Amino acid sequence: MAASRITKRFAERFPSALTKARLVGREAEYPVVWKDGNAADARLLIKALDNAYEGFETIDEELPSFFQGTQSHRTGLRSQDKKLEVYLEVGWGTLEVITGPYGELWELKNAHDTAMERIVKTADSLGMKILGTGMQPRTPPSLNLMTPRPRYLTMREAVGPEVWDIWAITASDQIHIDVTLDEVPSVTNLVNILHPVVIALCGNSSIYSGEISEFNCARQALMEPLGTRHGMPAVPIATMEDHIQSVMDNQLYWLRDEKGNLNVYGDRTFSSFCNDTYGTDPTQACSEKEYEDFLLHDHYCFHSARPRSKQRTVECRAACQQPWNEHMAAATLHLGMSMQS
Repeated sequence: MAASRITKRFAERFPSALTKARLVGREAEYPVVWKDGNAADARLLIKALDNAYEGFETIDEELPSFFQGTQSHRTGLRSQDKKLEVYLEVGWGTLEVITGPYGELWELKNAHDTAMERIVKTADSLGMKILGTGMQPRTPPSLNLMTPRPRYLTMREAVGPEVWDIWAITASDQIHIDVTLDEVPSVTNLVNILHPVVIALCGNSSIYSGEISEFNCARQALMEPLGTRHGMPAVPIATMEDHIQSVMDNQLYWLRDEKGNLNVYGDRTFSSFCNDTYGTDPTQACSEKEYEDFLLHDHYCFHSARPRSKQRTVECRAACQQPWNEHMAAATLHLGMSMQS
């Protein structure tokens, strides 16, 4: 079946053994607010950082505008050594700070501390504040708060605004852990099964839309309509092919066609689409387009632990952003869990 040939492509990115220290990287998302607690435009902060500090490569995107077709937006900055990236998230009131990879947690912490010192200083100069919490506390989720990337608007059409708009206000704290091919199932399974423990210890999103919710971690609870596509998967995996098949068995939301157009699909799984489009012969080679389609589908499956072939890691993503005095807690917890597998 199609899962077999896709697995070959996906698995070949992971090494059979680590030849150096295990690397870790971090993707930390932070709500950016004005002093009254409402969402601030992180694009202004990115521009100010670019003006204040030298040595960044800029990331610009052409984004649709309701009034002027498309406009160029500076949506990110990247250091020359590629170990720091500051990027606009799903919501324009959220900033993602990507650091690493490094061979030691203390190196990752130092890099993150240095980056955040610059970000906080620049935000202060604009009258903005950076929050260590898992959601925007006052501004409610809406289309108006969403960064107008076409893929986000297509996802909103596919799953509905009541589900997707929540992503415009959430802020998680993710760690990528360097793994071998043989380690992928055990690390993925253990971190996923301990999802409730991470929520209990690192849930930090009880206030949103200006009100106290019933959840310690509203960020996770509000994703319930996504079912087993989000949080803890329905079953563990024994092999990499198990993982690929479980991802393929999820509903297909949307894909790009050969011309780059974004097409929303109906009530069918990616597995069904793949078999119909690319055939069921497991011995044939996985084409570039088939693999590209899978990676796009896989990107929108949000399990608490998920193998990432591009980075050759397992990404752990259950934790909310944490208060600054313990901002490495979630990364340290996830790394410790993974090493017990």
